[in-house]
Amino acid sequence: DGAAGKYRGMRELHGIGLNVLIELDEKELMAAFERQRREKLIEAGILSAGLLVLTGVLWLWSWQGARNRARMRRAQETYAAASAASLHAFFVMREVRNQQGEIVDFKIIDANQRAEQMTGCSRHYLCGTTLCALIPEARDNGMLNYLVEVTRKGGVHEQEWQSTVPQFRARWLHQQVVAVRG
Repeated sequence: DGAAGKYRGMRELHGIGLNVLIELDEKELMAAFERQRREKLIEAGILSAGLLVLTGVLWLWSWQGARNRARMRRAQETYAAASAASLHAFFVMREVRNQQGEIVDFKIIDANQRAEQMTGCSRHYLCGTTLCALIPEARDNGMLNYLVEVTRKGGVHEQEWQSTVPQFRARWLHQQVVAVRG
């Protein structure tokens, strides 16, 4: 009996006194299904691999972001500690540019407690003002030009200068300027 692995079907055709007998081999009958099954499994495997790669990339991106945030937090904490413990007054300033892109002033964005004591102004006031508002003579005595030049060149620059600003509680000052990008 060669019927193993074969499918048979018998039907009577309506309207005609005829019976039809069909016999198909199982492999022949299932070939199309097997081909589609293989294609679907390959597609599912490729999509799963792509999803795994995407998940890995997103995890790596998230991990790097967390590391960068932790590094930034440590840098800010270090800056805050150094600022609070410093025996020197210091100001953090950003350049103010006109419509042509030229530096026309510097806005104070942070100052330590020693800067408050030296100027006699509150930190809140200092952080909302500009260099030329705090020291109107800065345009005439070369201080603004010096800071603009340092900003262009970069690096660390130091000089001694005699203060003519009455509210400053010091006559001779040591100025150290560090240009920072960003």
